[in-house]
Amino acid sequence: MTRLGPVILIVEDEFLPRLDSAETIESAGFEVIQAANADEAIAILNARPDIQSSSPISKCRDRWTG
Repeated sequence: MTRLGPVILIVEDEFLPRLDSAETIESAGFEVIQAANADEAIAILNARPDIQSSSPISKCRDRWTG
């Protein structure tokens, strides 16, 4: 994998909007990683210490799951 630029993690549960966003962001020169939900996003963040989260995903997940 060749790193294109800064890494952007897209978290979106709907496939087509996530794919469209990823393609748009990649065309701007960013590396894009996709997650379909908060659990996937957290797993990716735990596996990739080079990615910093700008939003409290774990707190959002707690809110969504009750």
